Amino acid sequence: MRGLGGRFAEHLAASGWLAEGAGVVVGVSGGVDSMTLMHLMRVQIGPPGVRLHAAHVDHRMREGSSDDAAWVGGICAEWGVQFHLCEANPGVTTEAEGRELRYAFLEEVRRKLGDGALTMTAHTADDQAETVLFRAARGSGPRGLAGIRAARPPSVVRPLLPFRRAEIEAYAAERGIPFREDPTNRDPRWTRNRLRHEILPALEEAVPGAGAALAALAGTSRAEADALDELLDERIAALGGRGKARG
Repeated sequence: MRGLGGRFAEHLAASGWLAEGAGVVVGVSGGVDSMTLMHLMRVQIGPPGVRLHAAHVDHRMREGSSDDAAWVGGICAEWGVQFHLCEANPGVTTEAEGRELRYAFLEEVRRKLGDGALTMTAHTADDQAETVLFRAARGSGPRGLAGIRAARPPSVVRPLLPFRRAEIEAYAAERGIPFREDPTNRDPRWTRNRLRHEILPALEEAVPGAGAALAALAGTSRAEADALDELLDERIAALGGRGKARG
């Protein structure tokens, strides 16, 4: 199998996401996935003149988070990547609130980079599998099982989505990419952590290949949901109405 770097470059080129001279802001937590994405973008950046930026949110929910923020800023300085920091107000206590804050800050930075700028997040195929498993457990239909979009209009893209976390970790180890492990990523109070560290590994042990199958199910469900939406829009149009864009 070809290395991750080459396959990432091919995937990025085939996506058509990047335009010459565009700004790109990568959401960087300091973990292995986001640090590897930033590294890949530095060495496989695509069209000429693409301007690479990194954005980090310090949620200030645990001791040492400010040290992590400073560390990410230092790595960005070493790598020649413009760094943007958001220091959250105390009080963000849920996964949903934290996610909302991160995307709001990423969008704020992206807008400063001008027309055509993109936001990149470091979601992987394993994140996709976890999302599909969680939604299946809650009884979601095809749209919910479609999981994480590779691109969310108008400006968010997820170029690591086709790749497994294990190969990302192997690439980081081979290249000596520095990263920091957030201790809260193993806190069982967070649903995502229990899925990642307890439930999905147990499922993989019982059903080998379950993670890859769940990630593939997202693509199948996305195609089914989009086909249903198209049929619905055609029916609405035939009745004299207007179709509706969906997420």
